[in-house]
Amino acid sequence: MERAWDDFEAPRRKKAKQSGAGNWVLFGILGGSGLLALLLCCAGAGVGGYFLFLAGPPIAGKWEQTQPDPRIVQRDWEFYRGGTGKVRVQDRAFPGRVKDFTGHFTYKYTPGDPPTMEMTLVRVEGDAEDHIRREIGLPIRFRVHLDGDTMRLSNLDPRIRGDAGITLRRVR
Repeated sequence: MERAWDDFEAPRRKKAKQSGAGNWVLFGILGGSGLLALLLCCAGAGVGGYFLFLAGPPIAGKWEQTQPDPRIVQRDWEFYRGGTGKVRVQDRAFPGRVKDFTGHFTYKYTPGDPPTMEMTLVRVEGDAEDHIRREIGLPIRFRVHLDGDTMRLSNLDPRIRGDAGITLRRVR
């Protein structure tokens, strides 16, 4: 016995035309993934580039003076990345007495062949002589010679005569 509804075919649903929205979603996901990968690669190079190029000049760090000077007990130099620094001096000005002072300075390191540096004393703390205090605000130019952990500063300033230069050894 045939049922009446056996012959009845349900109307087929018409396939809706795709408007291309599925393709755009796929392109969006792929494009977003590519941009994310590019961003991560560039960010990695950016961090590496910071340490290679923006981390500061090669003279940044702590240095101590190496050449002997019978008057000076110790002279330590620190060059900071931002173009500032300080020099700490312990000086035997009088027998049995040590003068201790710190000079704060700004500097501009200019790479080249040879590199140069212009340094300006901005503040002095401690027991400094008057002739050192008179140097505040006056720029002094040096030629910089770097050789591993040794730095030699040769005077380029015509005001200072007879200066044989300063030899420093990197401490850290």
